[in-house]
Amino acid sequence: MKEEVPLSGELFFLDECDLHLCPGLVSSWSEGGKQVKIETPGEDEVERLLGIVNYRSGEVIYHFSPEKQRKDVLALLKEGLERHLEKFWYIVLDNAPSHTSYGIEDFWEENQKRIALVYLPTYSPWLNPLERLWRYLRGKVTANHYFGELKKLVEAVDIFFRGLRKEAVLGIIH
Repeated sequence: MKEEVPLSGELFFLDECDLHLCPGLVSSWSEGGKQVKIETPGEDEVERLLGIVNYRSGEVIYHFSPEKQRKDVLALLKEGLERHLEKFWYIVLDNAPSHTSYGIEDFWEENQKRIALVYLPTYSPWLNPLERLWRYLRGKVTANHYFGELKKLVEAVDIFFRGLRKEAVLGIIH
């Protein structure tokens, strides 16, 4: 039998994005008559960025992973719950396989006194504010920039998040 869900708690959004070694290209300024050239790798490599954002405080908890797997989602959730032992979590997320697969549903059941899930409709990324944070990240860090190796790309993203103030996050996601 499901437990009664409390009326008060913290609102969190969970999502992932792919970080590609092959840089995303966006329009940019260049001197008249000169074309901007951006180096790219022969073959693309990808690292996954998983994140949770507290909609009220702007706190971001994130993990890097070579794949989107349930173990990575579980590690992220466990870290968040350990940081906020006293809070009930309302988690808004999409229906990605890594959110609904075997093992994840067991975790939801085991933690139903601390977590309530709110699934977004299929194909509705505009409803998840973390998508705005991913777009901001790409514009500030990865767009039009070739890092040479995946490790340097991950380091740049980590530096970006460590330097990002909660107030700035709130301005991006609201």
